[in-house]
Amino acid sequence: MTVADFSVTPDPGSAPAGDITFDITNDAEQTHEFVVFKTDLAADQLPTDENGDVDEAGEGVEHVDEVEDIEGGSTQSLTVNLDAGSYVLICNLPGHYGQGMHASFTRELRRSRRGPLLHPAGRERGVASASAGGVTRTALRAPR
Repeated sequence: MTVADFSVTPDPGSAPAGDITFDITNDAEQTHEFVVFKTDLAADQLPTDENGDVDEAGEGVEHVDEVEDIEGGSTQSLTVNLDAGSYVLICNLPGHYGQGMHASFTRELRRSRRGPLLHPAGRERGVASASAGGVTRTALRAPR
């Protein structure tokens, strides 16, 4: 996952439900934050306050967790347990959401080889790629 001035791009955009660790690297010079919401709203349609920043207690969004004040050049991790459903990942520092720092992310029920839907057991390890299992790498990058 890449978070840049001013965009958020998850890769992949979905993963099995369960524990997930976001490794968040801020390659930009300015401070950013990383906020996870459960919501059925589009990433660019979250409720906002009078300044255009996301109202984290607004209608239609459930605040899951966040990492605040990720200084430029630093790395932090966030592990959360996400049920199957739709999520939005944002930076909610003043003006950042309005400048495009948001993306949709989906957690899905995992299918067994025989077909029935299964909830993942234990800790998932692989969201960075189809073969990786559980860790999503997030980079905060300045535009080039």
